[in-house]
Amino acid sequence: MSNLHVIYRQDEGEGGSEEWSAYSYPHSIYAAGLSVDEARAEFREAAKFALGDLDQITLVEHIERPLVPGAYIRVAVDRRMLDRDETAKVMGTSLKYSHQLKDFEVTMPLAATGDAVVIACVPSDQLGWIFEQMNDYDAVAVCALGPTVGNMQSAWWSYLAGPEAIVPGDRPQQSLAAGGLSSKSTISDFMRANATATGRTLVGAAG
Repeated sequence: MSNLHVIYRQDEGEGGSEEWSAYSYPHSIYAAGLSVDEARAEFREAAKFALGDLDQITLVEHIERPLVPGAYIRVAVDRRMLDRDETAKVMGTSLKYSHQLKDFEVTMPLAATGDAVVIACVPSDQLGWIFEQMNDYDAVAVCALGPTVGNMQSAWWSYLAGPEAIVPGDRPQQSLAAGGLSSKSTISDFMRANATATGRTLVGAAG
């Protein structure tokens, strides 16, 4: 049974009202609504039309909300959602520090949607699960909670870029294989391997 990752993205409409859109991987299906429930219903109808029988597909749902201008943070709706929400909160707090926001803006490649996407992770998430949420033209950030520094909770982040993604700057890139990683490696493995390469540590207020 294959996974279909569906992302429900929240944006602000006219007059401050909510607007929701839905898009998916690996099959590109789009829908929209004035609420997440409406977007979900519209997406399921569109998915049935595009793919037919959904019984052989596992829908993996994610909520995507604005993080900073031009960037969104994605949280999977699963049994670890509370942990992911906490990670997203610390990541958001970290980017309130101007020097860390600037580092993020300069370093973070754009996704194929034309904006930056950060996926809130737990250490046991496998890289293959992240790959399912992107295509060859995408780059996505992954973030996870780091150690507590004094009374401050840190958030680690880095990014994964597809072979056709546009990566800013002249920073050297390393393949996962060269780093001893594979699709079965975890975010924890990636954090250890990436610590001296493309990793970033951001510090935010402890919750």
